Amino acid sequence: MQQEVLPGTRWQHRNGNYYRVRMLVNEHAEDPERYPVMVVYIDDKHRTWCKSVDRFLGGMTLVSG
Repeated sequence: MQQEVLPGTRWQHRNGNYYRVRMLVNEHAEDPERYPVMVVYIDDKHRTWCKSVDRFLGGMTLVSG
């Protein structure tokens, strides 16, 4: 079962760094192949990152909701 990615949840990358999900984008796109749902997340230094949900979940473990 795939974990649900929600805004505010905290995740740990396989490299040991921690991230907090800010938002999901493209959830309402009419063409999901062209515009996949993306996770926008920040690290502890407030740098912003973005990956598709599939790529995000491939390297992250949920720490807290």
